[in-house]
This record gives sequence, structure tokens and C-alpha cells, in this order.
Amino acid sequence: MARKVAQVHSGSPVGASILFNYSDEQVKAKPQMASAPRHSWTYEELMAETFPPMRWVIQELLPEGLAVLSGKPKIGKGFMGLQIALAAASGGHFLGYQATAGPVLFIALEDGPRRIQGRLKKMGVPATRLPIDFEYEWPPLDVQGLNELRVRLAKGSEWGPYVLVIIDTLASAKTNNIDENNASDMASLVNSIQQVAQRHQCCILMIFHHRKKGTGDPVYDPRGSTATPAGCDTLLGLYKEPEAYILRTVSRDGPELELRLKRDFVDSFPWQLIGRIGEVPRNIAQEDILDALDVLQEADVATIAEEVGKTYTPVSKTLKAMHADGLLRRRPAKTSRGSDKFLYRRATKDGKMSWDSEDFISQEGCANGGKV
Repeated sequence: MARKVAQVHSGSPVGASILFNYSDEQVKAKPQMASAPRHSWTYEELMAETFPPMRWVIQELLPEGLAVLSGKPKIGKGFMGLQIALAAASGGHFLGYQATAGPVLFIALEDGPRRIQGRLKKMGVPATRLPIDFEYEWPPLDVQGLNELRVRLAKGSEWGPYVLVIIDTLASAKTNNIDENNASDMASLVNSIQQVAQRHQCCILMIFHHRKKGTGDPVYDPRGSTATPAGCDTLLGLYKEPEAYILRTVSRDGPELELRLKRDFVDSFPWQLIGRIGEVPRNIAQEDILDALDVLQEADVATIAEEVGKTYTPVSKTLKAMHADGLLRRRPAKTSRGSDKFLYRRATKDGKMSWDSEDFISQEGCANGGKV
């Protein structure tokens, strides 16, 4: 029986697609469990070995290994974790990125079954079979929980080996004997969890809180000791900015991404992709500049500032940021007095320069003292 596809969108932003209605044959046809890892290699053996490709639970976003999704309290991390679980279990999409279908173990220690059910219904997910197992109680990882996780992953589900484990949250999955501000405590715990993920070739995604004073960097913002992010393979940081939400990712195995998101907890999937930073404006000021360039086509800072009704300095700073993000292209020119300046215009959709490349030189090619 072929799986059906249910598309759930809200306007133009990319929400998610859910594949559902697994057949009984698919349930019975379990993939084989991962073999025991080898720990000793000679140089010749290592170079001659053919390793399987990295498994991506969510392409470009979430590879196998240990990952952390962090953000401020009540920002919607739990919703995002549930959305990732649905995409992975169904082989659909998360924020427009393809997921690899496989069973999911969701250890929900902060939200009960009633709340999880309510969120699923709000998303419009059909009441059909999906390979997600929810656990609302779990022994602390530093007591018996880690051993129980090893046993559970070795056993797998009725659908086959788990490809994703979500722990919501790490703080609720340990005892107070593990001090999250203690580097030794957290390094020991996180390294042990990472070894479990590597042994079973799955992704373990831990949901974590941000510290009070954030930096905007998912490497430094998870609360407590820096040993926590240091021991992870992938870090996802969720941030609220004045005009949008931003998801930043850092990974040992994938690209660094910065995604602009829309949050809608009223209809369908709560987190939806607007676009990658560099493909969409970050804020209203940038949108105003793009609208002005639609009229002006190409202009210097002073002309753009006059068009948008702003002063020179903030417009100049915004233009620099938009150029760095790839939203704008620029070329050097001369003012009427012979000094240097830049002329800005929109970048084309394919990211190429929208004028002859022979006319374009870098900022370093401009004379010293030129204005940007």
C-alpha cells in the first residue's frame, strides 16, 4: 500500500508535509539493527574501509549523532521538537527540508499526553499509524535512564530501529546530582549520551534552555557549562528577533544555516519557513530598502536613504548587512566631487551579479577612504 501525502501549509511559508498510512507489510519489514562498532584499526585497514554514508534524519539540519535544540523558555522548542518527530516518522519535510523516514522515540518529560495530543490535533495530523513511541516517564539518565535507553535502542520498535530520539528536556532527564554548571558533570553525561547515539547510528536530540543573557550563537547560549554544546555534534539555536524568529545551526557534519521562521500556534504547523537569511530580508528596514531599489534600480546610500525617509548612517549599516547576506550587489563609483562610493542594487534570484562582472571589483579595490 502506498503511503499518502498530506500537505499542510499556511500561506507562502513552508510548513511541513506528513506521509502516513503505513501498510502492515512495512511494519513487519524491519531494517536490520546496526552492528557493533569497531574500535581498533590499522592505518591500512582504515583507509581501505568503505563506510556507509552519513544518515541525515533531516537533510542539512539534523544528522546522526548527538544534537541540542536550545532556546528561551516558552519560545516553542517543544512544538518544534514534535514537528521534527512527525517529519522523521513519516518521511515528510521539516521547514522544507526532506526527512528520512524511521521510528522515533519521544521522551516527553515536561508535557503530558493530553497536551501532546492537543498539539497534534492543532497541527491537523491525521489519526493514523505513525512510528512514534511516546514515553512520559523515564529514569534519570545519570541513574538508570542511560542503560534503559541503550536497551530500548538495541530492541528497537515494532517498525524497526529508531532513527531519532528526542529528550524534552535534558534538565528534566537528570537528577540534581548532575550540576549543569559543572563542566566535569556535564561532559561525562553528554559524552555518554553521544556514545549511545554513535553506537546505534541514530540522532539523539536534547531540548535545552538558553541562559538569561544570550549571544545569538547556539554554541555559547545553552544554559550551564559550555561542556554541553562542546560534546554535541549538532547545535540548533532558536531565537526571537524584532520581526521574525531565527533558527541557527552549527554542525560538525553539515552546513551552518540561518533560517527565518514564522511562528503560528493557531493553525496547522506552528513553525514555518520563510526563507534562509540571505534569501529573505531580516526586518522591516531591509524590506523598505528592497522596495526602494525596485523603484530606483541602482542607487548610492544617500539616494536610498532619501527614498526610504531615513538618515544616512543607519541606512548605510543596513546596506552593509544586506550585502553581506547576499541580498544586494554593489559596484564602486565616483561622486560628483571625485570621491569613492558604492552603488547598490538587488541581487538576482540565482545569486549572480546583476551587472557585467567586468565592472565589479571588491571593496578592497576601491580607493582608501571610500564611502560604503
